[in-house]
Amino acid sequence: MPYNDEGLTQHPMYWKGLSEVLWAGEVVESQWLDEVRALAFPGIRDDLRHFIVPLKETTFEVVATGVQVERSQEAPADGWMHRRLYD
Repeated sequence: MPYNDEGLTQHPMYWKGLSEVLWAGEVVESQWLDEVRALAFPGIRDDLRHFIVPLKETTFEVVATGVQVERSQEAPADGWMHRRLYD
């Protein structure tokens, strides 16, 4: 289920720290990442991480080795925040 800005309080991670994420966050001890590792082919990377980015119309979640988020407006330091969440 995609969670937009109005429904973000319904996201399972909202009360575990997502409520404080203004731009991008990392889910630490992610159940989803554990499931991906369990289903993946042998030799899956050990450095995979679970990232979450709440947006206006949806919430973007990805399992990757890293993520780079760039804000396209002129004040990059004003709108960027990184928080770690615990699942």
